[in-house]
Amino acid sequence: MVLPNSAAISTAWRALENLNDLEGWRSIPISSNGNCTLRAGRRYPLNVEALLVGFNSIGLTATHMLPQANGFNVERISVGNSDKWLALVRQSEGSQELFTQMVIDLADLLTRNTEKQELELYQLFIGRLHTWQNFMQKSHGHLSSAAELGLVGEMRFLDILLNTALPLHTAVDAWKGPLDGLQDFELGTGAVEVKSTLASNGFLAHIISLEQLDDSVRHPLFICGCRFATSTHGQTLPQRVHALRQRLISDTSALTKFNTGLLFAGYLDFHAEHYVRQFVNIDELFLLVDDTFPRLVMGNVPTSIRDVQYEIDLDNLLHHQTKLAEIMIRTGMVLDGIN
Repeated sequence: MVLPNSAAISTAWRALENLNDLEGWRSIPISSNGNCTLRAGRRYPLNVEALLVGFNSIGLTATHMLPQANGFNVERISVGNSDKWLALVRQSEGSQELFTQMVIDLADLLTRNTEKQELELYQLFIGRLHTWQNFMQKSHGHLSSAAELGLVGEMRFLDILLNTALPLHTAVDAWKGPLDGLQDFELGTGAVEVKSTLASNGFLAHIISLEQLDDSVRHPLFICGCRFATSTHGQTLPQRVHALRQRLISDTSALTKFNTGLLFAGYLDFHAEHYVRQFVNIDELFLLVDDTFPRLVMGNVPTSIRDVQYEIDLDNLLHHQTKLAEIMIRTGMVLDGIN
């Protein structure tokens, strides 16, 4: 199985870009996982980039029902003797850089999920297209102070994961929060929700829903509480992002997935000048969320209550404290050897 990357897809597009005397689709194979085939393509005479995804036997959604957004559109096409192809096409006014990142994300998603059946893979693809559609439709101002602190905490936990024996891609792939995950990180069978604070006394964690601390879907569930202080000796959010990119530079797929996560988290490089606070790591608190943990979930509130937000003081829950090694072992990520 060949994993697509930015260089390979950009090279394929360049190889197709000087065929202006032709009409219709021209494409080059870039990957396959058995249940679908991926080709980098261009459509003439418009000469715009596209990702072509071919399936084997399933029925495809009509073009007018497929996701569309500023920057891209999706349509059904025929390639050779098969009409079971979808074309993700960059609109001429759409950002080539952003479209390339979108294509890499989708190609990586399809190529790695070799265990999925064809229909399940198709549904996964359409679901991610809707995620990108929602992203494209949002306004992209810089992060609020609270969101900045929250992302600093997620960067800190990802840095912690990269210090374990996990492969780079596995660690980055665990970061699900920006992609509509219920929790920030999914590790094996379980999950970790990251909370951040600048308070030196007390640790008020804001819980945004009845689902956030519900372990009925992913079990076991943990909280990682990251405490920071601001100081001229600390690192800004852009500096932390840069340091993580440097750690991931040897794995282009992991780096691309990380950059996609940043996009969906609302972090854009051209906003870097807005993030001037310098954060110092003070400590991390790991807590097991089990039946004795104080929380509100669908199973312990009246059935008529559908939406709840509340705060928990994590400093009052030290009897639920655990270690990173226990998290990694209990989620099935490693057997031993983590301190």
